[in-house]
Amino acid sequence: MKAGPEFDALIHEKHFSLCAHDWAKVSRVVLGGRHVVPQCSKCGALEAMVVHVETPKYSTDITAAWAVVETERQRGGYISLTPLPNGKWRANRSKALNPRGDGTADNYDDTYPDSHVEADTAPMAICMAVAPFFLDEADMAEYLVECWVCGGTKARGHEPGCSVAKLPPEIQRAFTRQA
Repeated sequence: MKAGPEFDALIHEKHFSLCAHDWAKVSRVVLGGRHVVPQCSKCGALEAMVVHVETPKYSTDITAAWAVVETERQRGGYISLTPLPNGKWRANRSKALNPRGDGTADNYDDTYPDSHVEADTAPMAICMAVAPFFLDEADMAEYLVECWVCGGTKARGHEPGCSVAKLPPEIQRAFTRQA
């Protein structure tokens, strides 16, 4: 999956549960007269009555991507975003600590991230952090970090010289993402 309108529409529909409108001109009676107005062919909304006329560019605009982070925070999850020395960005989803922030309450202190994703831009990394809920693993292979030591992705494999690649397969599994 690449950054762009198709991925933005998926985020809008699957993460935010909003319609990624497909506008068509229709003839309607409005205020006693017949007018041609834009109406969504998916949900039937009129353009003048919606907040998001165009789907925000979540995968390319950090301002729009930050709405994804804030939505996760409101749902009790965190998205941790880290710049890497190679110019890429790494993101992961973590469970929030309890309201006191001390990790003592039951079912709140599991902050170990379930997976890491790596992308060329911060907005794409943020979007890919929530994508496992609605994308197949094959669509995420380019971004999903498999090796916790070298940072190799599922598609790329281990980096040259990674010490984990030389270990027996049963030990290598301890350093890979668990599905």
